[in-house]
Amino acid sequence: MNKNILGQSLFEVVVAIGIVSAILVGVMSLATDSISNSTFSREQALAQTYTQEAIEWLRGQRDMDWDTFLGHASGGGTVWCLQTLSWDNSGACSLSETIPGTNFRRQVNLSTVTMDEVRVVVSTYWEGTGGQHKAEVTTKLNNWKAK
Repeated sequence: MNKNILGQSLFEVVVAIGIVSAILVGVMSLATDSISNSTFSREQALAQTYTQEAIEWLRGQRDMDWDTFLGHASGGGTVWCLQTLSWDNSGACSLSETIPGTNFRRQVNLSTVTMDEVRVVVSTYWEGTGGQHKAEVTTKLNNWKAK
């Protein structure tokens, strides 16, 4: 007797479903990682923008009045929370002191190097995928009008 067996066995169906499931899990994992990386990159770019915005504001403050600017750096290292771009908030930012409408906290650490030079470290913090993140820029601002 010669029988032609048509169709698929239960074993073949289970193996096919397992292979398709493994492929779908891999694709979903890649998509999830891609979205997470994209979100982090967007947040990091925003943090860099807020950090650079503070640097430019500090340059403007230096140019308006060096002595007042130097006074904000006195004491060997002064921290200011720049929730808004103003000198209203001395000290490190608390978790609730974010830039309005965002989840970013921005602070600056000023320290006098000489009477004509101030070291500036602007840090922008945010909570995101993987915990707390930070964007930071360090520069020195000089009393260029005195030279």
